[in-house]
Amino acid sequence: MSTCRFCLIGVLMSLLPLPDFAAGYTEFEIEHVRHFKLFRQLYDEGPDSAFYEAAAKYELFLRNAGKEVEYFKIKCNEGFYDVNHHHMIRAMKTANLLDKEIHEAGMADELGYLPLGLLGDINKASHNMKRALEFYEQALEQAGDHDKKFSLEKYISMAEMVYLSAPEQALEYADKALKLSEEIDDIEYKAKGLALKGFVHFLNGKSEAFYSVYNGYEALRSMEHPRFSHRYDNLMLAARLAFDHDYFGAESLATTKKLNIDRSLVLLKIYAMEGNVQKGFNTITHRVVELDSMAASIQELNLNDMEAEMEMNRLKTEATNNRRLATRTMMALVVLTFIFLIVYFATRRYLIKKIRARNKELEVARDKAEESDRMKTAFIRNMSHEIRTPLNAINGFSQVLCSPAYELDDDERTNLQQRITENVDSITEIVKELLDMSKGESEALKSEVAPLVVCRRVVQLAEQKNVNGLDIRFDTPLPEFFTFQCHEQNLEQILNRLMDNALKFTEKGSILLECYQQGALMMFRVTDTGIGVKAEEHDHIFETFVKLDQYKGGVGLGLAVCRRLAHLMGGDVTLDTQYTEGARFLLSLPL
Repeated sequence: MSTCRFCLIGVLMSLLPLPDFAAGYTEFEIEHVRHFKLFRQLYDEGPDSAFYEAAAKYELFLRNAGKEVEYFKIKCNEGFYDVNHHHMIRAMKTANLLDKEIHEAGMADELGYLPLGLLGDINKASHNMKRALEFYEQALEQAGDHDKKFSLEKYISMAEMVYLSAPEQALEYADKALKLSEEIDDIEYKAKGLALKGFVHFLNGKSEAFYSVYNGYEALRSMEHPRFSHRYDNLMLAARLAFDHDYFGAESLATTKKLNIDRSLVLLKIYAMEGNVQKGFNTITHRVVELDSMAASIQELNLNDMEAEMEMNRLKTEATNNRRLATRTMMALVVLTFIFLIVYFATRRYLIKKIRARNKELEVARDKAEESDRMKTAFIRNMSHEIRTPLNAINGFSQVLCSPAYELDDDERTNLQQRITENVDSITEIVKELLDMSKGESEALKSEVAPLVVCRRVVQLAEQKNVNGLDIRFDTPLPEFFTFQCHEQNLEQILNRLMDNALKFTEKGSILLECYQQGALMMFRVTDTGIGVKAEEHDHIFETFVKLDQYKGGVGLGLAVCRRLAHLMGGDVTLDTQYTEGARFLLSLPL
């Protein structure tokens, strides 16, 4: 869902087309309308050169007229244009300049939220969601109640950022946006807020909550208000058809109609509800390729911007040096020959030193720019989704290995090859988890299994991954020769995943694996001293694609795979909610 970028209020929001004779309007108002119309038209249609020229003239006009508030808001919208067209370097400069000018004008308390909101948009577009949320929260705190339309837009943006990683938080942001839309009587954003809530409920499979929001959306739509936006009608209808089990109709609508949201995500959810794994996998593959191409295009745009800026700085430096040289040479020619020779050689030596020093400065600036470029490139490739992140990394490292422009020693080459292998393993693990979720009953045969042998293999593997130096132990009261019937491969896979989960969320302390018999059940218990599981998450941790920490690796399938494999063997995996020193998971299997 895209948000309206224009934060203009007051006179800008009240501008109307003027009659030909412009009766009753001042010369300033007529010129103001002319600039605004051209700025708004080029904002939507471009091209870049025409837009930036119109923006510069408009801003100069407002400054000369003493309209500082309007000037700062137009400047902010220029930054929004940069973000929308992926000119991130230019957008960052615009934000910094806007912040500097607002502080110099003594209006930081009144308008300081504008550059903060722009910085939030820049980080959001660059997929640095954590940093973007920090800027948005600061901007909302400064905006307070004197720009509710701005606050409304940012709450919508924040909800759009976390509807996958933190759906409950997304719903809170959407509710705040709905409250503000009621206060300012904004029908368009009220419809958008309801659609966003419905979409979050749809992604989380909460049909009852969705229908409640859907009924509110339909009631608002039925009012036929002229400002009501129908942009999300198709999205809401597709979600409703999916909940009504009309998957064909939902898929057809999502495929052929404009949804104003990530179409691949909607289709993926429909296929998940339908149970069609192959279509879901095909959708993910298509989206990864599409996003990779988009990232490459954005990277090329920013590289072009940086190269153009470096060339401009180089030309400016050369022009400055040439002017200085010409001036000093002309002064030297008017003196006597003897003085001329002395001055000439002295000036020549000075200029040589100056040029060498400037060349060194340029080399340092070039190195810094190249380093910044490499950091930006790595940052763009580090996407929020777990699949495209390793894919972009593989693409980048492969280009470095194959490019003749880079001279790598053996250690650097080995390091790059190792990192490619790690990302391939990451993708393989994600695909493996997806395949494990679709395992059938016939994929493993029961055999006589020695649980103590299996547990020792699991502990040995965990020790190899123990980067935090944890105390990993195995304890059991069972005799060495004890055996029972089960799927050995599935048992070992479940225990490995539970141990990996403990390693991931435990920074210090210990991990204990236990094996014992309890009546007619074979029990395995994994206990850690990590961060534990919050009470409100107890009912959700075994659901697919649920992650308690969005900044940890994985796609949220580990525990869901464990429970599914346990069910295939007639057992279960549960969380011991009485244990509060960390987390404790229990695997029970029939003897």
